[in-house]
Amino acid sequence: MAKAIRYSAATVKQLRVGSLIYDRSEVDDKMIFIQKVVGGSATLYTLEHKPLGKTRYFLKTGNAFEELVYTKEEVVNNGQRYQQTDPKFLKTFARLLSDCNEFTNSKWEAAFTTKTLAKMVDAYNRCKQQDGSGIQSVVYPVSAKIPAKFFIRLGINSALVPSPVVRETKELYTRHIIGDSRVFGTPTYAFEDQGSRTSTNLGWTATAGLEQKILGGRYAWGGQLSYSSSYYKRQLLTGGTTDAYTDQYNYMTPQNYELSIPSQQPVRFDGIVKEQTSIAELSIFARKYLFTNQSIWYLGIGLGYGLVQSDYTSSIKLSTTDKTAPVYLGEIVRYAQPHTIQRGQLGGFGEIGWQKSPKFGVVAQFNWLYTGLLNLQVNHYF
Repeated sequence: MAKAIRYSAATVKQLRVGSLIYDRSEVDDKMIFIQKVVGGSATLYTLEHKPLGKTRYFLKTGNAFEELVYTKEEVVNNGQRYQQTDPKFLKTFARLLSDCNEFTNSKWEAAFTTKTLAKMVDAYNRCKQQDGSGIQSVVYPVSAKIPAKFFIRLGINSALVPSPVVRETKELYTRHIIGDSRVFGTPTYAFEDQGSRTSTNLGWTATAGLEQKILGGRYAWGGQLSYSSSYYKRQLLTGGTTDAYTDQYNYMTPQNYELSIPSQQPVRFDGIVKEQTSIAELSIFARKYLFTNQSIWYLGIGLGYGLVQSDYTSSIKLSTTDKTAPVYLGEIVRYAQPHTIQRGQLGGFGEIGWQKSPKFGVVAQFNWLYTGLLNLQVNHYF
């Protein structure tokens, strides 16, 4: 295998990346490569500070090498605020490019853009070429900024259902004796899942967002708004023992009779649990793109804030399971009617995506906000 050779601005004068040309120059006391936009008697360079910095421009003629500057500041005059601009780059042009009358006598717009500056420098080079004192002007392609892309997603999700031993069993107990406000220490539990199964666990997710690629398209950031609806139904079957006392609210039968749970006697929970959850989330994300010869992969993470509404219903039968025949104690109606949980909270997600074409792809995402959701969505870019 050939050994990789590393080059630097100290040893290389010019660098070509595809159709783009970069020359070695000293900027801010550092030797770096800056992109050539126009070449000839005068040369225009550009330097983009990505991802959030401004674009800088430099003009070279003979031994002169100067930055082109355009300032803008807010000024307050007689209580009125307005923007004051100073196209200093026009003065630089007048000073360095004053040896060609046709160019000097022309009127130029003060737009501080790559297109306008390249047009001016190219006109000067053509003027010098026509009077026989200059060389041919060459306008080079520039690296265009990648525009932000709007995307939509639509897919299915599956909820990360909490353990039945934790949610529908332990949470039904407290350490309070009815009618007594004293707390009697920490209860002990010996519960286990005895065959609970989830018969339904399916929902849908829709997402709309905006993505801006940076650093040559290798990274991206953006924001998105998503809505998820998930539903699960579980046949609960757990059992075990506890020395905890019962809570009056949790252990009321449909006839409003209080259930008496024998301490340290084996019991069994058998019933149906349902939960319908809706989540609207606004989030920001960052992605790292990985390119192959055939397709594009990316990894992403995000952070957001969401509004959650969950309708939870459980109806569970309770029985003793000692050595004799099981004794039915009654039905625990924790939330006989759907109990609505509404809250706002922070959340996040991790994702892995695949694109076969610039417009279509597939993304798998794990989102955690109130509950865990595994999403599989089809992605479309506009």
